Amino acid sequence: MIGFIGGTMPLIGIEVEGSILLGLFMLFVGEPVLSASFAAMALLFPIILVTTWCRAT
Repeated sequence: MIGFIGGTMPLIGIEVEGSILLGLFMLFVGEPVLSASFAAMALLFPIILVTTWCRAT
């Protein structure tokens, strides 16, 4: 994991210095936030599509 050893983050290209605190922060805060946002998008996307389609017809 980049937070522990340092390096460039994929997709966003930010260079970070590795440390224990950054690694733990990314593990316990960053990952759950990203997972929750992806889960919310996956759940809400079909609902938005259906409601948009119902309004259009």
